Amino acid sequence: EEKMKKWSSLMDGLDPKSEGLFTNLSRAWVQLKSGTTYHIKVRELHKKAIDRSSRGLKALENSDYRTLQECIDFLDLIDRNLGKHVPIASRESEASRQRALG
Repeated sequence: EEKMKKWSSLMDGLDPKSEGLFTNLSRAWVQLKSGTTYHIKVRELHKKAIDRSSRGLKALENSDYRTLQECIDFLDLIDRNLGKHVPIASRESEASRQRALG
């Protein structure tokens, strides 16, 4: 949870949608300090969400419901903290639930 909050703060600082001179300077500082850009971090988090969803699907196929629930919980955590930056987490979480129920 704490790591997600840190990522959320980083993503907010890197987000190019925020405007203003101070914001641009602030974003440049965050990019320099973190060594990454908004789009790179979005891709990384998108990949983590897809990987966790895939792991959940394999867990479902193997009737490993504990791992499936852990994957869904992780996707929900991404959605709660980073959903505005990585909307796929919500869709993957819901799809995992539907597959588990269906």
